[in-house]
Amino acid sequence: MTTPDELSRRTHQLQAYLPVNSDIPSISPDYARIQTPLMWGGIWQASGLDLKLRSFATISAQCVNGWDFGLQHQIRVGLTMGMTPLQIKGIFIQLLFYAGIPATVHGLLQAQTVINEREDWKAADVPLEADWLDTLEAKLERGSEIRRALWGEPANREVEDSLAQRLVPEASDIVDGYN
Repeated sequence: MTTPDELSRRTHQLQAYLPVNSDIPSISPDYARIQTPLMWGGIWQASGLDLKLRSFATISAQCVNGWDFGLQHQIRVGLTMGMTPLQIKGIFIQLLFYAGIPATVHGLLQAQTVINEREDWKAADVPLEADWLDTLEAKLERGSEIRRALWGEPANREVEDSLAQRLVPEASDIVDGYN
């Protein structure tokens, strides 16, 4: 059985990775005295996963939970442990169909908030590459091909010449591109 002193010693080994901006010690010192060693000296030190994989798993779980505090905290831990902003954002792309759009958009927003806290994290923040996605033009052409195949050329022309297309062509193109 691990002793409280051993948990505290092991927690100290991770101290450099732990953000210090938590209000928990001031709200409840007893809670912090119990939670911190169990979490960081016990669970985070258990065998089976390295620290980065634990961070990936924890960020994923916090995304699904939807709590800003826990998610932002774990994103800070991940970045402090050496995860890149691209890796953090990649978690939310991976979770898109598992956790849902609202949860993953929320996760991306929380990640960007945390990334923007430090200049070194902002400097490492590069856009996600999505070369595997079609361009808007390719989507529009594909939409026109499908309309022609299913409804015929007259129906396709009617859509392309519609009032919406003439008044707000950009919005119409975006909608048509995803149909």
